[in-house]
Amino acid sequence: MTLIDSIQIKYLRSIHSLTLKDLFPLVVLAGANDVGKSNILKALNLFFNGNVDWQTQLDFQRDFSKKRLVEVQRDSIKGKQYIQITARFNRPETYGGSLPEKFSITRTWDRTGFMKQTDSLKTEAKRLNWDDKKLKTAERFLSIYLGRVRFSYIPAIKDRLFFNHILGNLQDTLLSKAKTGQTLKGDCPTLC
Repeated sequence: MTLIDSIQIKYLRSIHSLTLKDLFPLVVLAGANDVGKSNILKALNLFFNGNVDWQTQLDFQRDFSKKRLVEVQRDSIKGKQYIQITARFNRPETYGGSLPEKFSITRTWDRTGFMKQTDSLKTEAKRLNWDDKKLKTAERFLSIYLGRVRFSYIPAIKDRLFFNHILGNLQDTLLSKAKTGQTLKGDCPTLC
């Protein structure tokens, strides 16, 4: 199963606006140097872990798109300096009774580094004719679901500290599964 159906990135580093749709379980990014491949991975790391790079927090002045900055300055667009990442998810089977089949989450960072999160649950609930109770359940399970997703951005330069960090994440995931009596499925990308 493909966890993420699509991702949209706006104004992060060299990415002015980019949408990747209809993603597969395995995605290969290929291209010349300095075309933005790593920035896609950094966007995912920012979305899931709150850091642009491994142990590197967002620095808006450094990470905001230079192309967008020129547009904002040229057009005097006040309040339009932000970095935004939207991920559209496919619901895992284990959340069948609590989340819609597809849903999106948008995270937006402003110039101060403040992050605001919005989601599509209300829109999906209206489309599916859910009552308020079902919507509240979906909102609660969305938070649980996001807490269980593990994304690791592996930078080009690897050192022992980073290796220990990744090994610790793997160990935590395996132990949490063992404590709940869950088994790992070979075809599940999120260790369900």
